[in-house]
Parts: sequence; C-alpha cells; structure tokens
Amino acid sequence: MNLKIKLIVLAASISLFSCAVSYTALKFSNPEDNSPTEDFILTKDGQVHKFSGIKESSLIKKNYFVISESEKYPSANVISYKVGGNEYRRIEGFTAKKIVNGRINVYLNSSSYTVVGETNAGGGPRSHSSNRYYVQKGKNEPIMLIPQYAKKEIYNMLSDFQPSKDIMDKYLKSANQISMSKVVDAINVYNIR
Repeated sequence: MNLKIKLIVLAASISLFSCAVSYTALKFSNPEDNSPTEDFILTKDGQVHKFSGIKESSLIKKNYFVISESEKYPSANVISYKVGGNEYRRIEGFTAKKIVNGRINVYLNSSSYTVVGETNAGGGPRSHSSNRYYVQKGKNEPIMLIPQYAKKEIYNMLSDFQPSKDIMDKYLKSANQISMSKVVDAINVYNIR
C-alpha cells in the first residue's frame, strides 16, 4: 500500500477508536451520581463522613457505626453508607444494598428466616428467603417498594424515555409478575441516556 492509503486507513482507525471510547464513556457516565467515590457514612443531618481502610464487619458495631475511637455514629442517625465499593441505605428500618445507581436507583433488601416446626428434607430447620426491591427516581424523590405486580408504576417511571419503555413493553406484555432482571435492564438503559 502506498503512504497515502496507509494514512487514510490510520485516520479512519483512530476516528473509529475515538468513537468507541466516546460511546463507552457516554454509556457508563452517570449524571445523577455525585456521591463520594470513597467509603462514607451519610447522617440525617446531611453530613458526609469519609473514611478508608475499614471492613464492613469492623464498621458496624451493635447500634453504632465506628470509624475511629473518637468517631462513632448511632445507627438510628445513619441514612446510608458505602464500604468496600458497596453502597447501602436504611429503608423501612432495614438495610438495603444499592444494586443500580443513576437517574433511577434500585435497592435490594434480602432476608432469610426459619419457621419454628418446619423441617427440610434432611430433618433440619427449613429456611425461607425474601427479596424486596425499592426504586428511587431522582436524588430527592421518595423511595418506593416495587411490588411484583407493579407493571404500571414501573412503566410510568420510565415513560419519558422510549427505549426503556420498549424493553418494558417487550417483557411485560404477557407476564403477570415482574421479572426484576428485566426491570433492571430497562432501568439501566434509562440511566445511560
């Protein structure tokens, strides 16, 4: 190949690469996410207390969050916290993990319990589990529980962005219950716009 063709191919390759990089940056950018990148505790008074190098098991002690001997915060005063890359929020008296972060946040509260008198096939206590999903559209909006039958509420939440509506249309036309993985797909598309 002559030099002119090589330069044209190189320029086209650089152009395509920069488009791919721009798309990737756009795809994962999050205009609503301005939370601290390091570990933190957010208290009811709006104060963000940053820290590092503490494991979750060392952070939470009985009814307190302990950053250091001089920094202890009652659990009742903590709204949310981030430790080890995972963010959590207190919702309805329980701790829920943030599983989607963006214009619409999704939180998951998983719990398990045993019922006295119930046994499993091996004769041991039978355990049950429960997942509760919550959504929050916008940073200052209320957090809502997503019931398994809330098709209309989820659809309305995504109504101002057609690609997310299309995903919901595709997966919810015949379903009686919401598949949370499909809802999360639609919310992720909504968040990357």
